[in-house]
Amino acid sequence: AFFFFFFFQRERRRRRMSAAASIRLRSRDMMPSLGFAPSVSKVRGDVQTAVRVAIETGYRHIDCAAIDCNEDEIGNAIADVITRGVVQREQLWITSKLWNTCHDPQHLKLAVVGSMKRLGVEYLDLCLIQWPTAWKMPENFDLVSWAYQPDDPLLYPRLNQDDPDAPVIVDRTVSLADTWKELEKL
Repeated sequence: AFFFFFFFQRERRRRRMSAAASIRLRSRDMMPSLGFAPSVSKVRGDVQTAVRVAIETGYRHIDCAAIDCNEDEIGNAIADVITRGVVQREQLWITSKLWNTCHDPQHLKLAVVGSMKRLGVEYLDLCLIQWPTAWKMPENFDLVSWAYQPDDPLLYPRLNQDDPDAPVIVDRTVSLADTWKELEKL
């Protein structure tokens, strides 16, 4: 009897979360109002497990960020639940965020493609700007194949890379309006 009660309650929660309120955007898309945002974990596999369980529980909005260095784990979880038939890609709303070094319109599309590649998806439902400040992109930087790693000095281009307290290099040639316009083209 306990198992049946637990299973029934779990199924009720799953249906309720799946049918959770959505927000209609100007684009006429429906975005689930409740999202799951996995944070940084030092233990490999924790994020993948958390995202898999969140989707199995009924979350349909997954909120990612390249700076969290976990898009590959999120992508593995998404692939797993889709392969097992828990959801279809169209049932998920996947958001990611553009990191500060990628605001320049010439880097922006590659950064988004890199996120999609790490997430293993054909498209993002929403791409936001992580912070409204453009930082200088390091020279000869491959945005698509680069695997974000925590504490990578390329994430925080500093005037003195040997000093973690040194100020970051702000790219004053890139305006937030230019970044936004380029994002809207995608």
